[in-house]
Amino acid sequence: MPLRPAIALLAALLACSASAQEQTVESAMEFLSEVLDGQRYNPNLTESNGEPVRLHDRWGTIKEVGPDKRCVLAYKAAMPEGRHGSSVWKAYEREATWDFGKVLEIRKAGTIDLEVVRRGQPLPLAFRLNAESLRDRVAYAMDYLRVNCDALRRTGF
Repeated sequence: MPLRPAIALLAALLACSASAQEQTVESAMEFLSEVLDGQRYNPNLTESNGEPVRLHDRWGTIKEVGPDKRCVLAYKAAMPEGRHGSSVWKAYEREATWDFGKVLEIRKAGTIDLEVVRRGQPLPLAFRLNAESLRDRVAYAMDYLRVNCDALRRTGF
């Protein structure tokens, strides 16, 4: 290959690689802020007789999500009215945060569901995403945050 076309090809390749977004905690938080808005979410917060109960039909919709501070996303979710046994609840809006420094594991469940296991919580958060490929990308970003936000990472383990 003549020198001039080779230099042009090298310059084009360098330009493409320079425009690729670097993976950082901030870019993972930005990605999740954009893709989780409008997705389905189940906080699995109900208890019965003092025991945690998984509510498979308690899916709310995430309305707003964005960075609160490093490794923490704040969100609002519209939760529907529902019933479990004799418990009945009205529709409400939930506001809380997800701290990725407290995440122990990200699990894929079924085709489009994702579970987030957190330290100190008996049941995982659950997300139902629009497509399997989106679930895989969200799982990757969440796992990236789990690893990079872990306070014990400084120990090397």
